[in-house]
Amino acid sequence: MELRNICNHPLLSRLHAPGGEHALGAHPLPPALRVCGKLATLDRVLLKLTAAGQKVLIFSTMTRLLDIVEEHLEWRGLVSVRLDGATASDERGAVVAQFNDLNGDVAVFLLSMRAGGFGMNLQAADTVDQQAQARAHRVGQTKRVLVLRMQTADSVEARICAAAAGKLSFADRSITGGFFDGKTSAEERRTYLLGVMRAAGPVAAGAGAPDAAGLNALLARSEAELAQFAALDAQLDAQELGAWHAAGHAAGSSARALSDYFDEVVLLERDHIELEHQVRSKRGGVPQYAQPHALLVRGLQAMESFFPGFGNDLVAAGAQRLDWLRDLRTWDFGAYTQTLAPGEESPLQGISSTRALLERTFRSRVLALCNLTLRAGTPATRLRLSPDKERVVGVELRGGEVLPCELLVDASGRGSKLPECLAAEGRPLVGLRRDVVDSGLGYATRTLTIPPNWQCEKGWLACFVSERTKDKVGRAAVMLPTEGNSWQLTLAGRAGDHPPGDEEGFKAFARSLPTPDIYDTICAAEPRSAISLYARTQNERKHYESVDMPDGLAVLGDAACCFNPIYGQGMTVGILGALELQQLLATRLAGRRGDRSATIAALAGVAKEFQPKLSKLLDFPWSVATVDDESFLVATGKKPPVELSALDKLIAGYFSLASRAAAEDMGVAVELFSVSHLLKPPSALFAPGVALRVARLALGDALGKLVRGCAPKLGPANG
Repeated sequence: MELRNICNHPLLSRLHAPGGEHALGAHPLPPALRVCGKLATLDRVLLKLTAAGQKVLIFSTMTRLLDIVEEHLEWRGLVSVRLDGATASDERGAVVAQFNDLNGDVAVFLLSMRAGGFGMNLQAADTVDQQAQARAHRVGQTKRVLVLRMQTADSVEARICAAAAGKLSFADRSITGGFFDGKTSAEERRTYLLGVMRAAGPVAAGAGAPDAAGLNALLARSEAELAQFAALDAQLDAQELGAWHAAGHAAGSSARALSDYFDEVVLLERDHIELEHQVRSKRGGVPQYAQPHALLVRGLQAMESFFPGFGNDLVAAGAQRLDWLRDLRTWDFGAYTQTLAPGEESPLQGISSTRALLERTFRSRVLALCNLTLRAGTPATRLRLSPDKERVVGVELRGGEVLPCELLVDASGRGSKLPECLAAEGRPLVGLRRDVVDSGLGYATRTLTIPPNWQCEKGWLACFVSERTKDKVGRAAVMLPTEGNSWQLTLAGRAGDHPPGDEEGFKAFARSLPTPDIYDTICAAEPRSAISLYARTQNERKHYESVDMPDGLAVLGDAACCFNPIYGQGMTVGILGALELQQLLATRLAGRRGDRSATIAALAGVAKEFQPKLSKLLDFPWSVATVDDESFLVATGKKPPVELSALDKLIAGYFSLASRAAAEDMGVAVELFSVSHLLKPPSALFAPGVALRVARLALGDALGKLVRGCAPKLGPANG
């Protein structure tokens, strides 16, 4: 049985270490697909058959295998239904009808062999497992039925199938040969049967999976389909190769960034954090936990390239898919931003969830790394340096234990004490510059239930409203969908005008916004949580690239630069910083894993190379956050802590114009959102086609001012 498990899928084997598949190197394809040739072949078969408009039945004797196939179908975006022993008898008819609906979007029907073998009419299917082909040949079938058996070559499966076929043939020849007619003697029967057995040949061997051309010839019903399948093969090969190269050594965390190059990665956490099944709304020591946390599209792409299927994991747990140009209703600079019509799609495909779900899903992937050791509730209390204080050689843990290291990565967040720890060891970071911009914004957040059919009736699922105009800034609100058919709604106000935490004040603040979208939503939806207040919104950047750092050390994430959470940049920038570190390690440590001396030598100067790269990555998101936040400071009469340069002011003014132009021009809106989600560099907004559209708006403003300035002033008539 264990051999059969392995033949069907290695992950079914009890010999497989749980989570071990995630130790594979970075790749755009999920591990479950990469470790199983049978699933890889099935993947291509399904893509081709569904592209040709065919429906497919997949039968298996193992429901655990159906679990893996079902997860894979979800990752591919193929709609399926399932029937097994857990399907209630009163639900079977509805499931079958859903599959047989020729106008529906269900392409694949997963069935366990036992549960799918009774009273089933599946005439919509034309591709089916041989053992269950009778189910597809029931009354009403008008199409040619193609029967495929997935069998691992030269394996126990081949022997089992050969034995079964031999037994059927033996029985057939024995019974139909006329030797059980009551006339043939026992000796004659014995002689015949021994002859049949001696004539049996060996089990066929040497067969293998068909190549692409052979598979296409097997599947295609016409020359047109044969050409279609060949073109699809070329497209898939190009996409997978391109995605693999684009993924490179992408990383989703500093721990994952290190895992390919070190025998052991130790993750130190100050707190004990459990991966419980329920989603918690709060976490000790993290006051922003209840606030919305958006993962920008670029961050989601980076996470997917390193942890394939990460987005599907989120969606399976209840997170909401979101097209930022179709599903987000935005009021900014006195107008609604252009959005796509229902049914249209943009390149800005995202996922929205609570921070709790994001963190739990991410941590489950990271903790599955086979060479990762988690030390929860074990904070580092001091650093250990080499005698010349030029290299970090370890950390001392609470209780006195010393943990040696070849590379220390500080990703401890806003509360990082790295400068103080180095100073305590006699290695101060002389000249370390800190930039701090605090807008003084305050937030009030609560969770609401999304009313039934809301998106169909309203045409949007997320909402952003700002009082901002070209002359002032004011109150704002953002509402994002999350798991559990819920919204997280946040009201925001500048210093002296924070949203209140009581029911009436919360509603009154929402009613004061320039559009009724948020207030109407509050009135239509049921509250699911208390109102949570948060006011820690400062942006802080530590310029580690400008100081002499010891070797064996790198700083990234919020420990290097933290943002006002309203811009949704923190998690994405942290992921991209780890990606940058991974790429650097790839050039320095390739082929040195396990050689401590060679590794230490290769890490010489790593901080001096990494921190400037990280600084360059931080420049644009830092500029976006601080320019906007400084406008809030000016609105409250406070002087910004850092005077903007003339270039910064020019860029800020241009981005303001682009935001206003996006209200009227979908082309500008696409580019603006692409830049905001870090998919494109800021220079994309200065491309000739975009700049011309923005310039038209600026020219219109200038002409409007000129006309208003030249208009005659009317007064009382003289005499």
